[in-house]
Amino acid sequence: MAATNYKNTKFSVITGKQTVPASTPATGTIDTSGITVIGTGTEFLSEMMAGSWIYSSTLGEIRKVVRVDSDLVAYIDKAFGSDLASIALFIIPESDTHIVTMTLIATGGTPTIDGIAYGGALTSIPVITLTKEGRSTSSTRDFIDPVIVDATGGSMTVITLS
Repeated sequence: MAATNYKNTKFSVITGKQTVPASTPATGTIDTSGITVIGTGTEFLSEMMAGSWIYSSTLGEIRKVVRVDSDLVAYIDKAFGSDLASIALFIIPESDTHIVTMTLIATGGTPTIDGIAYGGALTSIPVITLTKEGRSTSSTRDFIDPVIVDATGGSMTVITLS
């Protein structure tokens, strides 16, 4: 049986700790106070729109951006576990989050998955598939929230379908 290759399917292998979809560095640093994000030298208006996600590798947490007021002020859906102070800004752009199916396959070691929408850490799982394919909320698609994968000391194969 031949494998189906969809135009919007992406394959990658993770060997460290990162988000899926991958976060990227943005301009400047941020501080947070509750749900308020204050930037220094940031360019929120051109780099981070509502629907993007902010990743704190220090806390191992991601938060959804719900509003951007200026290049220096934005708001997130809920506060981080503790306020952030002068950390480098890493974002998952809104345009990268249109994932309807995500399959994570442990291919070495014991990687962990920590997705805020899935009730905390899921450890030592050889294969997990997250899906919202075919679901919709009003006129917009309902997509999978990003997850943090830690494959340090091992590896994880990631397959996403947009």
